[in-house]
Amino acid sequence: MNYTEAEAIFAEHGIQVVPAHVMPTVGQTRAIATLDRIRNRFGDHHARFVEEAAMANTLFDSPLFVKRARYVQELGSLEDVFDLLDDWPAEKRDATYEILAKACRMADQGIFPLPAIRENVRRFLLKQGVLANLEEVPPGSRRTADRNLCS
Repeated sequence: MNYTEAEAIFAEHGIQVVPAHVMPTVGQTRAIATLDRIRNRFGDHHARFVEEAAMANTLFDSPLFVKRARYVQELGSLEDVFDLLDDWPAEKRDATYEILAKACRMADQGIFPLPAIRENVRRFLLKQGVLANLEEVPPGSRRTADRNLCS
């Protein structure tokens, strides 16, 4: 089958389509036929909405903050955690790191619940001594639900 239009929707968000027999990793999917069925039945606009909603399911309810040498890093999504893990020093990658990385990959595939990932990341950062308290985060950089972008 030809899924050119569905592939284009995934490509808009940098998601690579892999064959059905391959286990997808971060930034990959094998749900091309599913998105194509949605697109054919409900249209391109709805297919984009479904794909974007699936990506939004990787946001945490509330962010975590990581103490860095010169700044405080916000972790508000699973993607942010993957960036943190990618940048984690090789000499500090122990068994706890490997288990967390595996759990994050499982969460990205919808196998592991996102709230549990957030809690495990919090514990990991606490153990590493880099979890920032909310008081250590400058007020202007805190994400708030009631922030009005129009004023």
